Amino acid sequence: MTKKEQDIERQRMWTVINDKFKEGRIAYATFEGIVSVPFKEFLSQPVEGILYDLNRSEVVIGMFLDDPGWVNDFAMAKTVRALYAERQGNERLRDAVQRFCEHPAIIEASSSSTDVATRYKAVMDELEAK
Repeated sequence: MTKKEQDIERQRMWTVINDKFKEGRIAYATFEGIVSVPFKEFLSQPVEGILYDLNRSEVVIGMFLDDPGWVNDFAMAKTVRALYAERQGNERLRDAVQRFCEHPAIIEASSSSTDVATRYKAVMDELEAK
């Protein structure tokens, strides 16, 4: 394959991968080739699965210390883990707030169920803003 053909192929792949992302899908390389899955489905798996699928787990990165890119790969893996942990914490908090707001004693104690719904929405909006 000539250099020009390689450049054309790289541009084609770039376009395909970006088009998948615009469709709400993530494309990544596996041993079988490029695969594409819905982004929300991809993000719903445990953080270890995300890093494994992207070949960015710390174990994999440690196998390529001769490549200077390992530093950024390692930083990315740690960033993904931190963001995942933060998201999990927010989801647990969101669930707790929802259970609190939906508890019958809270609804009865409130002057109206609208007040509880309003408080719940305010908390949810605050969590979404983070």
